This record gives sequence, C-alpha cells and structure tokens, in this order.
Amino acid sequence: MRRAFYAISLLLGVPLGILVVPHRVERAPETPRRVLYYVDPMHPSYTSDNPGIAPDCGMKLEPVYAEETKNAMRLLAEKARIISEGAGALPVAAALSGKAGKGPIVAIVSGGNIDLKKFCELVGASAS
Repeated sequence: MRRAFYAISLLLGVPLGILVVPHRVERAPETPRRVLYYVDPMHPSYTSDNPGIAPDCGMKLEPVYAEETKNAMRLLAEKARIISEGAGALPVAAALSGKAGKGPIVAIVSGGNIDLKKFCELVGASAS
C-alpha cells in the first residue's frame, strides 16, 4: 500500500513540481516607446512636442505614448463598438494608464475621422 502511495506521489509530484518551480524566461529587449507629445497633467489642453514644465502650474509634463493610444482605440472598438481616431481615443488612453487621476472618470470620445485601412493597421498592430 505504501509503495503504491509513493509511486502515485512520484508520478503526480514531478509534473506538478515542474509547474511550481520558477523558470527563467528569456525576454526580448524592450523597444523604446514612441512619445507622441507631452501634456500638462492639470490642464490637458496644453501640449508640447518637448518635455518640460507646464507654464501655468509648474508641474512636469507627462508623455503620451503611441502604444497607449493604439490600445485605447482597440478597446473602444472591441467593447463599445466605437471607431475612434487617435486623438479621439486619448482620454481613454489617459484613463487606462492612470494619468487621468483616481475615481470616476468621464471620457469624451470622438470618432470616425480616420481612414478604415489606417484604423485596421493601427489596431491590428497593437493586438497581442
């Protein structure tokens, strides 16, 4: 009886042990994210092509990344069935990245002003 218990433990233990033991995973080097522009976190209507300090409140300008915008466009298409251009998806991108603050967030999304072929290219490229 004991031998059967040990045999079953060995047969089940080895495969389960492989799942539990951490493995080293080789990761591809991260490519630098492309910054579209920089925005004032307190007054998002103020944007700049260069990093710096916002002139009205003295806060550091936050980068807006292309990949965040693509992911927001894809999410809007999948979940809300809204075809949005990149600029129209920026409020959702800010909310998803945590740059829009805490608590309930209202995002005004504009859409439709994008070539369908370009939209598919952007959304397909950001899908993982």
